[in-house]
Amino acid sequence: VVGDWRLVWCSSDEALCAVGSGLHKLPLTVMEDLFLSLRPQPTSSGGAKKKKKKVAAKTRPIIGGGAAGGVETAECAEVLRIIGPFPNVRNTLAGQWGFPLYGAEAEADVATGSGLELIYDTMIDGNGGVIKAPDGSDRRKVKLDVTCVGSDCLVLTQPPPSGAQADYEALFTLVFKRVEDLEEEFRRLRVDRPDDWNEPKGGGDDGVEGEGEGGFSLPKMPWDNKA
Repeated sequence: VVGDWRLVWCSSDEALCAVGSGLHKLPLTVMEDLFLSLRPQPTSSGGAKKKKKKVAAKTRPIIGGGAAGGVETAECAEVLRIIGPFPNVRNTLAGQWGFPLYGAEAEADVATGSGLELIYDTMIDGNGGVIKAPDGSDRRKVKLDVTCVGSDCLVLTQPPPSGAQADYEALFTLVFKRVEDLEEEFRRLRVDRPDDWNEPKGGGDDGVEGEGEGGFSLPKMPWDNKA
């Protein structure tokens, strides 16, 4: 499952909201593209290699340590198109990914370990604003099943909410195709600008950005009506 994936088909709008922010449901807003990147745990550069402590598969944790400890990182980049004279908007949901514990209390299939879990702890929209989880918190957990994975295809499913008909028609299904060059995809969609939400907005007293590199600023979007 490691790599960059582009969503090519989903079973419903609810399935799209299962991994994305749901902001595409706002007025005059359309989901243009969605990418899911699953990165492996980075290896330490230089110095002596640390001896890994062996952990039995039955007690293997889903996510280990913090950012400094080296964990598998996940990023969902959704590209939204605003109808009108507006540029595309790239929202970023980032955090960690992994598989749940094995054993009697495992939420995944014990034989395959197919239960994938994404934990978003950084959710930023194209204007640098914070995106809240559906429950209003700053952290979001997404549980999915890896139904099929190959060299070029990844199929993720999620059971319907409790009370819905539990059959394959009701399953939330997302089909992804592997992407070789994610940055090229961002350039194609014109959302390849550097992430600058930690930088001051505006370049002068008139509120206009400077003309140098990185001086581009998005106009206000429909969800920015903070009157």
